[in-house]
Amino acid sequence: MSLLDQYKNYRNLQVELHTKILDECINDDDFLEAGNEIGVLKNNQIVVKYPNEEDFIYDFLIYENRNDGERALNEYINKGIETREEEKVLLNAMTQSVHSLYSIIDVDKEKNMLVLNDLLTNKVIHLIDFGFSQNANNNLLLYCRLMDLGEFYMTSGLAFLFKKDHKDYLLKKSRKLMKKINSGNDSKDRLLAYFWLNRKDGIPTLLEQV
Repeated sequence: MSLLDQYKNYRNLQVELHTKILDECINDDDFLEAGNEIGVLKNNQIVVKYPNEEDFIYDFLIYENRNDGERALNEYINKGIETREEEKVLLNAMTQSVHSLYSIIDVDKEKNMLVLNDLLTNKVIHLIDFGFSQNANNNLLLYCRLMDLGEFYMTSGLAFLFKKDHKDYLLKKSRKLMKKINSGNDSKDRLLAYFWLNRKDGIPTLLEQV
């Protein structure tokens, strides 16, 4: 199976798993709690400004610790629901996933691949993504959650785009926002910081279709 075929398979499987996790482990109170933490709850309703903010909320609900200290993702795994081998591989990658700010080093449209540099760790990443590989360029920065699938990385679906010349500002401002949020969880604080930076300085996300 080619890398692109593997990617398509994992991407479709990920959509299925996200739906299962949301159905099995997330209730209305969890949505309201997340909306309040993110700062998008108005009159007991979640109000988004841009379409990709809905993806952010789902990502936040699935991957970040709730107030009870557990992630919905871990709760789903601990339920012991029967899974196929490829689902186990993907679930493991999901539990190990990290989000960060990346610069785009190179884009290969034929292979649907981007070479990224993690600006927080300086690690080089090979990402497969249909939408970004066809539209992104190295004048952009990408904030996303990535999963390591061995020969390539894949996003969780969460992605914000920024201009490359905003790099120093974003890194400095995100640190200030994290100190202000100060939830006790760096992963959550950084994610929330970039959510608000996206509202102020982000550019439209390039969505993909598998």
